[in-house]
Amino acid sequence: MFGASTEAASGATVEPPHTSPLDRKSFKTIPFDPAPSDTQRRELERVVALCIKTVDKEAPGGHFEAYMDGGIVSTVGTDKERFKFWKCMSQNGQSLAPINK
Repeated sequence: MFGASTEAASGATVEPPHTSPLDRKSFKTIPFDPAPSDTQRRELERVVALCIKTVDKEAPGGHFEAYMDGGIVSTVGTDKERFKFWKCMSQNGQSLAPINK
């Protein structure tokens, strides 16, 4: 009979672990280049920034994030936000594929 929180024997309240609908997923660019040229990197950065703004506009109130490391784009957000980001990236010539771990 435990509710949202449990009172321990010491009188301290123990909260359940915080779970978030946000999760991290990474994608590789197609074609994958682990070390893109400066021109390719700047273009990818431009499109990532554009698509973050698009997600913020189309799914307001979220906490979507995306960042790059070479040819890998990592995202933090809900599936809906991630789909909007992936769609925007594809529409702007930067196709992404999931990384199978």
